[in-house]
Amino acid sequence: MALNGADLDRITGITTIKGVRTGSATFTGIWRGGSIDVREQSAMVVPKPDALPALPCAAPAGGWQPKASNVSSPVVTGFLAAHADQAYGPVTYYPYGTSRGAPVVIMVGVAHGDLGAFRAAFEKVYSGNLCVTPVLMSRADDERVSNALASTVNAKGLGIYASAGAGMTGGPATVSMLAYTERVKAALTPIGLNLIQANPQIKPAR
Repeated sequence: MALNGADLDRITGITTIKGVRTGSATFTGIWRGGSIDVREQSAMVVPKPDALPALPCAAPAGGWQPKASNVSSPVVTGFLAAHADQAYGPVTYYPYGTSRGAPVVIMVGVAHGDLGAFRAAFEKVYSGNLCVTPVLMSRADDERVSNALASTVNAKGLGIYASAGAGMTGGPATVSMLAYTERVKAALTPIGLNLIQANPQIKPAR
């Protein structure tokens, strides 16, 4: 991508390695489908790291208590595998931090079907602190979307350079790209735009 009008001498912290100059800056300009006509240039705006998602369930009366969990037992893993089209997880949360003896809560998301019915069935095989909550994608949804995005990342000319699955929250999947163009949108549409969060480097200034 060309940056027409960029002043490389104003970029702070620039380094040269094997004849290649590398540095970071923030540019505002006019995007012309492969290049930017720079109108403003400033120091790089470093984004703040995202905080870990909060546990989506409220604590029970008296707060979460330290409890043993059988989440890794064959009966629980088998149950979740059998319900992969409906549920997501398990995901481990530490609502009061990770100090020794702090309670651990297992989150299982329900993307399809009745949440109450799922919880009642799951509690017959699971013991321990539990959070059952609505989510966007099931484990099967996440696998399908992740596999489709992996192929899209490798497509030439789209400017997509990374993707990630449903993460701790059960969706949406994230896609990192140079710019969210009509070509990118068309490539992502068959996967499901409602299941995707686009993270373009080039964003509208207004």
